[in-house]
Amino acid sequence: MYAQPYGANVPCAPGGRTLHKARTLLAEPQDRTFAICMLRRIGLQGYILFAPWTAWLCLTGWLRPPIDFLLLALLAAIPMLVQRLARRPATFFVSQEDGLLLAVAALAWISFTQGSMTPKSFNHAFSYSFVFGVFVVLYKRLWLDSGLPIERFFKMALFAVLLGDAIILLEWSIINFTGNTFLRDTMVISKSVTNMDFYDQSFFKSVAGTAEEPSLFCYNVNALFPLGWYWLNQYGKRGQAALFVTLHMVALVMTASSGGIGFMVIALCVAYGLEARGWQIANLVWAFLATAALAFVLYTALPVAVQVKADAFFHQITSKMVFENRSADMREEAWSKGLKDFTSAPLLGRGPAYGHEAYNMFGYQSWYWKLLAETGVFSLVLVWAFLAIIWMRVWRVRQPLRRYLVISFVASVLHWAIADCYYHVSFWIVVCCIQLIHLERQRARALAETEPEALAPAEVVG
Repeated sequence: MYAQPYGANVPCAPGGRTLHKARTLLAEPQDRTFAICMLRRIGLQGYILFAPWTAWLCLTGWLRPPIDFLLLALLAAIPMLVQRLARRPATFFVSQEDGLLLAVAALAWISFTQGSMTPKSFNHAFSYSFVFGVFVVLYKRLWLDSGLPIERFFKMALFAVLLGDAIILLEWSIINFTGNTFLRDTMVISKSVTNMDFYDQSFFKSVAGTAEEPSLFCYNVNALFPLGWYWLNQYGKRGQAALFVTLHMVALVMTASSGGIGFMVIALCVAYGLEARGWQIANLVWAFLATAALAFVLYTALPVAVQVKADAFFHQITSKMVFENRSADMREEAWSKGLKDFTSAPLLGRGPAYGHEAYNMFGYQSWYWKLLAETGVFSLVLVWAFLAIIWMRVWRVRQPLRRYLVISFVASVLHWAIADCYYHVSFWIVVCCIQLIHLERQRARALAETEPEALAPAEVVG
């Protein structure tokens, strides 16, 4: 029996024809022009590689590096997309559940007509159409027609996280040891897309790397990190996965983001807790206690000055989690405003961007409250319905990949509770990956039923 490269319950063996035929069916019609095909592939993969670059090299709030690469792929694919719409329009939409998100976009426009109808409100309403229509619907179609394998998602995610974490380590070292901010000053072209240079904490100066601020950097890389981790565990050399995990955890500490660190810890606990049984749960508890004991021993061996900084770091992280911090208090106040605005217009909301316009650009500090207050209760229900379907898709993936997808899903969905970062691309990349795995499994099963000889020499796993 052969190992599966991405966890789908389908024939998957060297030389087997089932997956090859399924992928061929999914990818037709393909543009055979070499240059156009290469541009499309470069754009689709660059979109993943530069997904965490939400502040660096951004020309405007719309023209960020990942979107630049996606637009490159889109321009290269226009003739093919027009041909598909003319000849086979029913195949343009890959996943039926995407209709739920498109319905949210429609509700955003309806709310727009009932709200202030300002340029900023229009911009926010359009963002829903762009995110759901391009990041989700169109990107999957482009990926399928490019002929790229699904495994490439994991490899590009690995490179994206490695690059992002390396930049965090470099920027943190430069700022904390020299006080020089030239790296961020050089790479942030448009100052309107960022709200910080660095945070001067009592323990060290925390950095945001390629993003607007530390929390958003963590949101983006935490979504992609499990995919890269899976790739190294499956195809990397011994010890590379452990080194990759260590590097990422160090980078999270250097951001000093409570959400980035806390939600990743929760996601890891959920992923491993869901698959643990009996003695495995006991082993996890003992491993946690042993790690805590080792950390305490190391802590006591540190110089007093370092212990003071460690105490300050730990206090800041935990105080935000229990809402005993100024930043947490500001979010709690923003959520209370979201509740007030929702109760005043529960069905269609106050209109897109109302929170930014009414509360001095601070908003509601949560995508869930933003949906409720600005576009109404139906929008939130539709988004939750979509997430429930994606969760079911994840749960049907075989181990070990399921574990990594659970980590990515849980970390991202929890982060939306403290940030309205739906317009960043990382989680939607993971969603597209999950949906394509599900689709390929369905097509391969159908092909195996109609052409049983295609199973040889492959075996159906599970």
